[in-house]
Amino acid sequence: MRELGDLDEASACFQGSVDIRRRIGDRYGEASALDNLGSTFGLLSRHEDAAACRLRAIGIQHDIGDRTGEAGSWNNLSRSYVGLGRLKDAFEALGRALSIQEDAEDTYGLGQTYASYGEAHLAAGNAAEAAENLRRSLELTRRRDDQVGAAWALTLLGDAVDLGGERAAARRHWQEALDIYTRAGDSRAKALRVRLASPITPLKVRQQAHSTLS
Repeated sequence: MRELGDLDEASACFQGSVDIRRRIGDRYGEASALDNLGSTFGLLSRHEDAAACRLRAIGIQHDIGDRTGEAGSWNNLSRSYVGLGRLKDAFEALGRALSIQEDAEDTYGLGQTYASYGEAHLAAGNAAEAAENLRRSLELTRRRDDQVGAAWALTLLGDAVDLGGERAAARRHWQEALDIYTRAGDSRAKALRVRLASPITPLKVRQQAHSTLS
C-alpha cells in the first residue's frame, strides 16, 4: 500500500500491527512495525510522529539486544530530525548508528548510514561533506551489488555535486540512477525523469524531492 501511495491506509495498517504485536508480546515485531509506521509518517511529512515511532523502536531494540535493528532505527531517526530541521540531533543519531555498524562490520547498514549522512549535510548546505559521504555509500552498495541502494546514493550524490556547481556531473549521476530504477521497475524513476527534464534544480526543490524519493 505504501508503494502504491495510499499512505493513510498504510499508516493505519502499521498502527494495527504495532498494537497486535504489543498484545502478543512480540517485541521484535513491534519494533519493526513501529519503524515501518515511522517511515510512512515521514512520507506524510509528519516528522514529529515519525521521530516518536523511531524512538520507541530504539528503546525496544536496545532492550532485546537487536543491535542491527537499533542502528537502522537510529539512522531512520536522523531522517526525521532532518525533516524537522534538527540537524544537530540528526548528526548525533547518525553517530550512534555508525558506531554500532562499525563494531558489527555491517557493510549494508553502513552504506545506508553514509547515504543519510549525505542527506543531512545536503540539508545543512555542505556540498563537499555530502559528496564525500555519498561516495562512501556508493562504494559500499556497489560492493554488495545493491543496485537500488546504489541508485539512491547516486541520486543524492548528483544533488551534492549540483550544489557544488558541477551541473554536468550531477546529471550523469542522476541519469545512472534513473537507468537503475527503470530496470528495477522502481517508482522513483518518475521523479528523476522530471528532475532531468528541468534546467534548474534549486535546493528547495531538491529537498522536496528527497521526501518524494525516500
